[in-house]
Amino acid sequence: MRYFVTVFCGILLQYFAVFPYSFLRFLWHINKKNESKILNGIENLQ
Repeated sequence: MRYFVTVFCGILLQYFAVFPYSFLRFLWHINKKNESKILNGIENLQ
């Protein structure tokens, strides 16, 4: 039982270590695609 909990915690830690990184890369990728649109929108607002 203790071994199972240790392995489970290890998997969870790996998941939470990798997930934010991939999520940030995903957001950054979208941001690069929409960057010109966002900049144009800001210029139009001013």
